[in-house]
Amino acid sequence: MIREARPEDMEACVEIQHSLFGDDKEKCRYYFKKNIKDKDFTTLIAESQGKITGLTTFQYRRWNNIVYAYTLYVAKGFQGKGTGSDLLSEILKRARALKARKIFLDTIRTNKKAIDFYKKKGFKKAGSISDYYKIGKCKDALILSLDVKG
Repeated sequence: MIREARPEDMEACVEIQHSLFGDDKEKCRYYFKKNIKDKDFTTLIAESQGKITGLTTFQYRRWNNIVYAYTLYVAKGFQGKGTGSDLLSEILKRARALKARKIFLDTIRTNKKAIDFYKKKGFKKAGSISDYYKIGKCKDALILSLDVKG
């Protein structure tokens, strides 16, 4: 099940992000709170049997008519089971409803698993940014895009 995030989802979401990337928990809490309060951002939760299994945060940018997906995280133990696909399908559904022309997202340049997943869903390389991420060994981002069609 995919639903809108609620304030009480914060700790489970922070744990997912921290377990995947080692991100600072306070920083994760800050952005979670900020994003669910900001009307320009949408945070969605994937839930299975009452347990949060994934999340995504995206923004519709009116000025250039695109959706930018900032995060798409799936908890360890739930990867490869359709959670990421469900979240991405919901982003696409909402992008179509907004009549957005494209969806953009970024991932670590060396994250082959994520890159393969997105390419399988129709995303294409749109560019790259050196030294984009502040943590981890690889700091380079690969930018991917998907044309949004009817």
